[in-house]
Amino acid sequence: MSLAQLSAHQAAYAGHRVVVHGTIVAFSDGAEPYFVIQNDHQDRVEIIPAAAIAPYTGRSVTVDGTFHVDQTTGRWIQLRSISPTFRALARPGAPRGARLA
Repeated sequence: MSLAQLSAHQAAYAGHRVVVHGTIVAFSDGAEPYFVIQNDHQDRVEIIPAAAIAPYTGRSVTVDGTFHVDQTTGRWIQLRSISPTFRALARPGAPRGARLA
C-alpha cells in the first residue's frame, strides 16, 4: 500500500494491519524526537515506538504495523516490523528503468 492511499483513505484503514514503504524522517517539537515514514510527496505517518525507529533515520524502509488515526493526536502506525528497502541499480549502459540481473 502506498502512503498516499493511506493518507487519502485513513478512516478505512484505522485499526487494520498495513505495510508501507518510505523514508524515515526525525522531527522534534522541543520535546522528545518523533519519527515518521514519508514519501516524496510528504505523505507522512508517525511510527511508534520511537526507540525502534531511530536507527533507521534517513533510510528507505518497509514498515509493517497497525494503523491508527485520531482527530486529536493524528495518525500513527504501531510497529510490528521494519526492514531496510533496497532498490536495484541499473546496469551501466542499460535503458532507463532497467534493473540489475
